[in-house]
Amino acid sequence: MRFGAEGKKILFTALIIFCALLGNACGQTQERKMKLIEEHTERARNFRIKGDYQAAVREQLKAVELNPNDDDSQMLLGGIYIELKQYGKAVEPLKKAVSINPDNAWAHHSLSIALGETGKDKEALEESKKAVQINSDNVNFISFLGANYEQIGDKKSAKETFEKALKMAPDYIPAMYRLGTLEAEEGNTQRAKEIFEKAIKTEPDEENDKLYIDLSKKELEKMKSNPSSDKKP
Repeated sequence: MRFGAEGKKILFTALIIFCALLGNACGQTQERKMKLIEEHTERARNFRIKGDYQAAVREQLKAVELNPNDDDSQMLLGGIYIELKQYGKAVEPLKKAVSINPDNAWAHHSLSIALGETGKDKEALEESKKAVQINSDNVNFISFLGANYEQIGDKKSAKETFEKALKMAPDYIPAMYRLGTLEAEEGNTQRAKEIFEKAIKTEPDEENDKLYIDLSKKELEKMKSNPSSDKKP
């Protein structure tokens, strides 16, 4: 026999030691890898805050290359592309994110944005629905779903969805503005005025709210310059 009993014992002991050392080395390598991913993601975040989105893309791409199967890394990359208005580029990493983790509501929401901006309205609506199904407490997701319904011409579902958003968060300005425009389009002038006036009086929580307040003001001005009677019930 090539190995005697003692030789087998020595070999077995050596294999155990080798496996232990290999496992430790692999553990250290994995730990180092995760640290690098965190570092690149943090740098990308800092560049985003500074408004240097190209540098943010470079850093986030490094994080994705180190772990392409991490849904959050893919989602963050897609999010940066959205901020750059490079919606076509955003679609691929966001699709990867939702395929890796179908329960990532923010990835579905971001993918809905990217698809909508590339003219794929029906696909955008489906992704928006998924985001709301996963996280039905997010008023942003619900209001955006209403916008997607509006985009495909389903105004009835859009109104119902905006009203649902406002029932959840009565001071949510984007939903107020969008609901107001739908009421105005249907000839419900008085109702639209009430909604726009409330939007204008509401204290903005985010920078984006100021945009919708300004838009509400413009809609009111248009109504004043083109007065019309409220739609008959």
